[in-house]
Amino acid sequence: MILRFRNSNTLLRIGLLAFLFANGWHWFVRPNAYLSDGVVDLVYGLFIGIAIATILLSIALRGRSSRCSQDAS
Repeated sequence: MILRFRNSNTLLRIGLLAFLFANGWHWFVRPNAYLSDGVVDLVYGLFIGIAIATILLSIALRGRSSRCSQDAS
């Protein structure tokens, strides 16, 4: 199922939360006997990727909605 978000503010909030979580993870979680370097980097990269994708998608939705409102005028 493909998620469809119509509200760009919701996507922006999700992206910023993912960005905050990734930076918190990178700051507080260190590799040890239970978490290897690869696992720590995987989780960090995953949440940075989610953050970038959702923020860019929210920007694209804002641009599309402003274009549609200009065309209707």
